[in-house]
Amino acid sequence: FVISTVQRACADSEEQSSLSRVALRPRQFHSHFLFLDEYNFGTMMMERRERNTLEDEYYIEEEVGDAVVVPFVVTAWSIMNYLGSETAKEYFKLIVGRFSREVLKKQIEIQNSDDQQAMMSVFCKELRDELLKFRQKMVTKHFASYLTRAVAEIVKDYYENNDASSGVANPVLDFIKSVMTVLELDHEVDAEVHVLKRSLLAQVGVAEYSSLAKWENPCPTFMLPDVFCGECRETRDVNLCYVPPALEEDGEQQI
Repeated sequence: FVISTVQRACADSEEQSSLSRVALRPRQFHSHFLFLDEYNFGTMMMERRERNTLEDEYYIEEEVGDAVVVPFVVTAWSIMNYLGSETAKEYFKLIVGRFSREVLKKQIEIQNSDDQQAMMSVFCKELRDELLKFRQKMVTKHFASYLTRAVAEIVKDYYENNDASSGVANPVLDFIKSVMTVLELDHEVDAEVHVLKRSLLAQVGVAEYSSLAKWENPCPTFMLPDVFCGECRETRDVNLCYVPPALEEDGEQQI
């Protein structure tokens, strides 16, 4: 939008400007973006590959040629580093990844069905309504049962690996608050997330409006301003306390 606006302004002007020749070349395509802050976000990255190079990956058919689009879950949640338990981290990554992945798969399924050809656009109201119902069901049914088991397993893992007098904090409450904070980024399912949050807090004996149930960003901040990069020749502020999440073996989490 910005580039096209500049080009139109240059075209209407009598003076020739080098800005009229500016163009953008996309390098990556992303979808279903969840954004908390610059250190905490997740997305589905679309990568084009040849069909014959795939094994069991889920992919999206292209209209022409042998190339297909393979979606990957990109996990960039710094808050995951502060959950205090490997079990909690794994469950956090799985739940947040499914929240984007399953919705994308449902969207493709609807758009490819023979009787729903009118829903090809993401701006179609019928498609948005169908996806909203799917997300609501995902939270109230699938996530509710899955997270109930996850909370029980995190608590069990904590007591099996820590002595009661060790002073190590139980990570289950931070896990619940962090997962709910991410799900609350989708304001269309606020009511369903609120009910789920209340149920999970009750499972660990914490009242819904207790001060213990309030989420606070655990990521510390210590900014070093105006750091110059000799590679890209740019300057930016750097948070010295930022710890990026550990990468998967291939750098991304596959569907």
